Amino acid sequence: MKAFCSLLLCFMHIVSSWAQIEPYGKLGLGFGRYGFAFNYENTSKQKWNNHVKWELGNIMNIEEIAIINGTMQGRTGVYKFEKTNYAWALRAMVGKQWNVAHLSNVGLVPYLKANVGVSMAYSWPVYINYLEVDTVNSTYKTETVRYNPQVHKQVNIAERASFAQGFGKGKLMPGLRAELALDMRSIGRSGELKSIEVGVYAEWFLGSKLPLYYETARNKSFYSSFFINFALGN
Repeated sequence: MKAFCSLLLCFMHIVSSWAQIEPYGKLGLGFGRYGFAFNYENTSKQKWNNHVKWELGNIMNIEEIAIINGTMQGRTGVYKFEKTNYAWALRAMVGKQWNVAHLSNVGLVPYLKANVGVSMAYSWPVYINYLEVDTVNSTYKTETVRYNPQVHKQVNIAERASFAQGFGKGKLMPGLRAELALDMRSIGRSGELKSIEVGVYAEWFLGSKLPLYYETARNKSFYSSFFINFALGN
């Protein structure tokens, strides 16, 4: 892990220095099957058309089941059935882009882009507010506990606890990522840039599966999906 972190820092230094020749950038928000991500892309105006992309996003699954316990009185909220860990990833990528056509009739310029880079995912446990019942004394209280579907009954789960609860108990998982996309850009007279990007990506986390769910068969180490990204820049 230490060797990978050193490699990641070196890669980030190379990435940062690669695009320091007259750069322009765009800030975007992307969506895919396995989550959403905030990203920043910096493209240098040099003959090789190199660019760098930074991204921070969550990792999830659209098939997750959100539950509200309607049988409990008082404060109740949403929690995800059998989701035992959160996961977010920081990504650093470098790439190339090619102008594949001239300005279209609607004012868009299409670019074909290819990116490769490294990922660093961080996963930490999910906590819930759980109703503890004392049948002997006929009393009850709500406690914040680490979610364990084998132990905690659905009928006694009030809601998911704070997103930050248990953040310090997580672990890092390194990975690799590659993207191929078509970027449609519109540049205004004053230099403002608007972009819609559609593409595919593949991401592989090294070592083991991301432990997002109690049912291990649902966990993955390899993710691939289509994505769409909306960005503004100058």
